[in-house]
Amino acid sequence: MVAKLNTRVTFKTKGTPVKDAGGGWHTPIDSSFSLWANVENRTGQASYVSGQRQADYDYKITVRNYASKTITTNTVANYGGKDLRINSVQNVDEGKNSFLVLRCTIHGGN
Repeated sequence: MVAKLNTRVTFKTKGTPVKDAGGGWHTPIDSSFSLWANVENRTGQASYVSGQRQADYDYKITVRNYASKTITTNTVANYGGKDLRINSVQNVDEGKNSFLVLRCTIHGGN
């Protein structure tokens, strides 16, 4: 498995939304870190929402599990310049806590 971890993925943890000077809301990044990962393209599909074409694409990302680097469904994975929403986090080899499998989705034109 370690030989397949050949792609660098950045993980960003978002903080509490803050109101900006223009009256809008902005969510700052609290922390970020990069890990070596195995990224697999899974499926893709297009649909129409309110008359506009929307594209969904799924990724499976496998990373080594570190106690000091927390990854949850509130974390955003950045791969290839695209922000991916993490839908689920699966702990593989639970006794050893070796790897995490992340199911991610990119939506729209991002």
